Amino acid sequence: MVRVKAKARKGDDAFQTRKQKVGRKKLAPATATRAEVHARTLRVTTPSAIAYTNPEGDARAAAGHEQRGQKRPRRDGEQQLLTAVSSEKLHRDFKEQLSNTRHYKKSFRGAGFMSLVRAIAANYEALHATAQISATTVTDFSDAALLSPIEILSAFTSALDAMSDTDGDVRRAALATLKIILLPPASRGHGADDDGGEAVSCRLTVPANGAGVRCDTDRTRAVLRAVDVTLTHAMTSVRRSGIELLHLILQASPHDVRAVLRESDAWVKMVGRVSAVLLQGTSGSSAGANTMKMIHVVPDILETMLQQCENVACVGMDFFVSQQGEKEVENTDATPQRILELFEECTPKWSTEWKELMEMRATIFRDAERVQRATAIARAFACITMYLRLQSLLSKQHVQLIRHLFTVKMPFTMRELTLVGAAPEHSGGHGYSKARRGAGERHR
Repeated sequence: MVRVKAKARKGDDAFQTRKQKVGRKKLAPATATRAEVHARTLRVTTPSAIAYTNPEGDARAAAGHEQRGQKRPRRDGEQQLLTAVSSEKLHRDFKEQLSNTRHYKKSFRGAGFMSLVRAIAANYEALHATAQISATTVTDFSDAALLSPIEILSAFTSALDAMSDTDGDVRRAALATLKIILLPPASRGHGADDDGGEAVSCRLTVPANGAGVRCDTDRTRAVLRAVDVTLTHAMTSVRRSGIELLHLILQASPHDVRAVLRESDAWVKMVGRVSAVLLQGTSGSSAGANTMKMIHVVPDILETMLQQCENVACVGMDFFVSQQGEKEVENTDATPQRILELFEECTPKWSTEWKELMEMRATIFRDAERVQRATAIARAFACITMYLRLQSLLSKQHVQLIRHLFTVKMPFTMRELTLVGAAPEHSGGHGYSKARRGAGERHR
């Protein structure tokens, strides 16, 4: 009898099989981890973890004990070690969050920008607290525990790049990052009598005492370049985000916007694009309603570019900047023909929107947003009309149109409209009844 060698088993048959009897305990796999390995973990108590991640609380507690007259022994070596560990963790986390803003997943990008907002806000709070403590006591606070200007600049450029992102949440988070950099909470919350704003001013070019914004044309030029990119984007939502960014930079530094846009007449085309996005007929949708709330951006940029420098919010500028503004006023009449073309381009849309609002008559005063929209359109007409009148470019047809819109077809006076438009901000929306009561007494 010839013996034949058994064939080698292939595939799943090559593994050793073990029979499992029914009702018995399941056999452990051959690759199971031993139970004693799970017990070999590092246990960190909660108080020690808090002490290593929050050295500022320990510093505040030590300062409180010293104010009460209690003597507390200080271990300088250990305190410096804790501060160094916290500073290293701060910069490492900020770098990781900054890298998340360029992640391929949109959720990671949005979360990265929101983390940057929280980190920069905490940095402002630390600067303000340090300024208050240093005004009363002498402290050895290290700058390593704060974000460097290079890190803030990196967050600024990443947020500008993300303004053309196709995801709305990412754009909103990037806009929040730009807002906290351009308009820090210290300048909005601590008031003008705060003396500790110099530290913020020298680091981030934005003072914390609310006295005004330092002239930084490079930063403004970068923001306006991003606005140009977003306004020419194919998606309407991205163009709306560009208008929000333009509104933000107009709030932060209107004089810098004027100085940068005066370098060419491209701002006239920008106004036309903004007006086209705001008045493109998206009524009925939530996006259209949110867009119409920003209609005041059109008169804001027109007033910034066409009115005199002293009428623009230029508080806190030094003598050199005021001299530069006077030179720019001399070049105000550089593009009168382009402004006339802008007026003829935007007049049909502005007139249609104005007529629709005026057809509501007294009902318009029941909605504060419609009143603000009508006020913004009237401001835009007034600003550009007065400029063309000074340049002797206002034709008879234009004058007849303005008279028809604001005199013949207007059911109330401009004073009533402006008073009611300003009343909801101060009296909680009851300005309509007061204005109409005064108008009724006047008619009697």
